[in-house]
Amino acid sequence: SKYIFCSAGISLGLVFFLWPIKNVKLVLNRTQFLIPFNQVPCFNQRIKTTDIIFKTMAPPSSIVFFVLCALSSSSLSYGQKISKPPDSSTEDVANRLFVKRIFNAEITAQNSATNVVMSPAGIYFAASMADQLINLRLYKYWSAVTSSFDIVAFQKECEERQPQIYSRSAVAGANWSARVPSDFSMSNFRVFETVDVPEIEKFTEVNLDELTGALNAAVHALKFTGSWRVPFEKSRQVTFSDGRQYSFMEAFVLHASWYQSKNLKMITIPFESDENVGGDDIVIDFIVSKGESNYVNLAHHWYWADHSETHSKTIISIPKVKINFMTSLDLFRNKKIKSVQKVAMEWDEKGASGEAVTMIMSRDARRPSFFVIDRPFYFVIRIGKMWLFAGYVAKIDENIN
Repeated sequence: SKYIFCSAGISLGLVFFLWPIKNVKLVLNRTQFLIPFNQVPCFNQRIKTTDIIFKTMAPPSSIVFFVLCALSSSSLSYGQKISKPPDSSTEDVANRLFVKRIFNAEITAQNSATNVVMSPAGIYFAASMADQLINLRLYKYWSAVTSSFDIVAFQKECEERQPQIYSRSAVAGANWSARVPSDFSMSNFRVFETVDVPEIEKFTEVNLDELTGALNAAVHALKFTGSWRVPFEKSRQVTFSDGRQYSFMEAFVLHASWYQSKNLKMITIPFESDENVGGDDIVIDFIVSKGESNYVNLAHHWYWADHSETHSKTIISIPKVKINFMTSLDLFRNKKIKSVQKVAMEWDEKGASGEAVTMIMSRDARRPSFFVIDRPFYFVIRIGKMWLFAGYVAKIDENIN
């Protein structure tokens, strides 16, 4: 009914708006034509125009009526949309920002044909370090998140109540290390005076090849390993949307959390947890579109989670997954500061594991000089002015090159 009212309102407004129109001024390549309104050519005739101007003789009352009809009908429609959470936490705000500014853009850039996996928590943590410890200027919309994200509390939660999660971070480089407050303290965090990549890799236990040549860096490493609470002990042949048939792993769940609407369905599966540490359950949500498009707006995820219901006796069939993904992040006004995240995620019948490395770095703005030997050359090995060896290379040995 809301769509009927919306269409009727706009149509009625258009009738009152367009009824008094006598003539139309059509501008074609800067040449103006005044023609009767009923002779205006259809816009699907591919007229090459630089501008089209409707010269209306509609009275102001018609215009006001049209606008009011459109506003009233759209406001009725808006009232039935999913709104923002009533009590938005920092995480809710951050997640919606992540979807809007990063995640949707990544999926669009990949034409929805490439597997994408990212770590929002890794982005929040690394960006908050940059904001709170190094005083780097982020975009305003990200500053609203990073200024209130408690990195110390997150780190403490991971260590004390979430043994499946590994979180380590570092700030390195002469400039950025000097900015970290001397009284700042956080477990599994370390400051390096130089960007010593092997030493930072040893501390974080992740590969950091992308930091080679950086003058300053902020790094966050996040790892997760979890076992399914209900194991996938069976398999099922499933025909995927690509038309091919695959062997998916299958589990029978006695009580599963579901959310369903006309547009999508979501099921939540928990991982094993240690009841002695008292942390919240770590779960995975599988969300599938019901429409012709595969697109789902994850910004409404909070609503689906809050309105999920328990279903009894559910058979879940899902594929095994192994994804490696890396992308640049646009977080800072200063374009000399680069941000990169690389993530690896996989799961099988036993459980799931993931690793995310988020790196923020600055490099020397000067472009490097190249010295490439592409012709015969001489060489000298010496101590001071004492030549130990001298030689001339006229041809290249293909066996070693």
